[in-house]
Amino acid sequence: MTQTAAMQALLAQNREVSVADFETHYHQQQAAVQDRATQSALNTELTPDLLSELGQYDQLATLQTKVNQLATQLSKLNDQQQVTTLKLAETKMQVARLTQDATYEELLQQQAAKEEQINDLVFEWLSNQLAAKLVGQVVDQAVQNRQPEILTLTKTYFKLLTQNRYNEVNFTEQGIRLTRFDEQQFDVVELSKGTAQQLYLAVALAFAVTIGRQLPMPILIDDAFVSFDGVRRQTALKLLEEISRQNQVIYFTAGETVKMAFDATQVNLLTQ
Repeated sequence: MTQTAAMQALLAQNREVSVADFETHYHQQQAAVQDRATQSALNTELTPDLLSELGQYDQLATLQTKVNQLATQLSKLNDQQQVTTLKLAETKMQVARLTQDATYEELLQQQAAKEEQINDLVFEWLSNQLAAKLVGQVVDQAVQNRQPEILTLTKTYFKLLTQNRYNEVNFTEQGIRLTRFDEQQFDVVELSKGTAQQLYLAVALAFAVTIGRQLPMPILIDDAFVSFDGVRRQTALKLLEEISRQNQVIYFTAGETVKMAFDATQVNLLTQ
């Protein structure tokens, strides 16, 4: 019996009509086996949570749209990641260059210097504010009885010390108001440190001169002008010279600048 005859006999036993029908049946069986394998793999990969989420989509088209949206988002995130990676690489290169050519160290030193400068400025501002408040308190105490003589001398001395930049010193219930030559008014706390010290000096001298007229006594000053600039120092010394015509003034100093402003006959050197 030939092979063909044997196949025909086998087909007859399985009630198959022809070889073509047998091959069709065979491929169907193979497909079914493949489908069962695929379904088994999917059952392994598809967790209950994933199945629950997929259950929200009743149509394949809706699910495909969602997949496309997620794919688009993923593509954008990949692009952003590439851009971020490039920027990170550029930043690392810049840091490496700065470190190698010492520019980074110089910038750190400049930053430290600026921070120290800011701290100094803050300390100076706080010192000025405190000095201004102290001046205001001393002035208020000195003129709390509103003695006309003290007020008049304070205005005169302050005008001389500021070289006519301030024309009026007014004492009110709210505090001290000072009027500049251009009619602009200031509170004590708005004055510069140098001007506030000039106001304090004017009040102190006015108070000392007024009390001295009632109870004669020398005016003792201990290097009070060390923080004055050259112009303020000269105007202060000029005021002392004017006051010394009627009051004894003794000025103590260790500096040569103030010493040179006086006549040799007015200077006494103190030695051990």
